[in-house]
Amino acid sequence: ELKTGFGLERMPCGQSQASAAFFSLGVPAYNLYKLFRAQVLPHPFARCQVQSIRFHLYAIAGKIARHAGALVLKVPREAFGLLHTLRLRIAEGTVT
Repeated sequence: ELKTGFGLERMPCGQSQASAAFFSLGVPAYNLYKLFRAQVLPHPFARCQVQSIRFHLYAIAGKIARHAGALVLKVPREAFGLLHTLRLRIAEGTVT
């Protein structure tokens, strides 16, 4: 999953320093994803691979708008419950 889900299956270029920088960013990103999946995501997503989470969660369309002078993020009704749950779990630091 580290290789295919995060594009780390091959070196991005022939320069070793650039490749080292690429991998030094990719591995912590993968570890943050694993932590997010294990600690924050609700049960149906807890065993999903990165492609599924990317499809179901990261691809949710949103629109930034102003309402009463405040910035708000408008999301589809179907996604609101999931995003609200995630926000609460992150704010509370709830461990599953």
